[in-house]
Amino acid sequence: MKIAFDLDSVVIDTYPTLRNCIYEKYGYDIIHTMDKFKINVPNIEPYNMEYEINNIIANNPPAPIQSSVDFINYSDVCDGQNKIIFITARPKYIEKETIDWLDTYINRDYEVYFEPKKSKIIQKLNIDYFVDDRFKYIVDVSPHLRYGFLFDQPWNENKEILTTDNIIRIFDLKTLENFIKCGDLTSLAI
Repeated sequence: MKIAFDLDSVVIDTYPTLRNCIYEKYGYDIIHTMDKFKINVPNIEPYNMEYEINNIIANNPPAPIQSSVDFINYSDVCDGQNKIIFITARPKYIEKETIDWLDTYINRDYEVYFEPKKSKIIQKLNIDYFVDDRFKYIVDVSPHLRYGFLFDQPWNENKEILTTDNIIRIFDLKTLENFIKCGDLTSLAI
């Protein structure tokens, strides 16, 4: 069994840092674009905003989602893997900052993959379970998984998961552990 995790808003509490920094710099509260995949700020080109977001992440290391970090560091669910696997859509140019963050908070061996098309890595590594907060990504990877877990966040709460029977909404990684240990998850799929 192989489990992989997204980083931002599953393990790393990125959203509050982005929200605060963007508000300080642009006077705009991104809560207004919470339901969108991309964060849009009026009068800022999307390409420039993406660059700005990555600079914020690189220069203002977000806090961990402590319950997720504790799960990854101490849960026996991941014990069968040689390394914890992280798959992120972060760009490669903030790899150093990402690894520095992981080295600070993750006390197990890990591998991190920087790939916007996460299904490529899921297939290559033969991942069974994957946790992500983005509806778009979890739907994309679900055909290649035993189960995909949608980590509940405000931007995905209004998404009805009707496209597949192997996606389960979870509210923390402890819930993931309970689902995996029970075996057959068919009755739990949304």
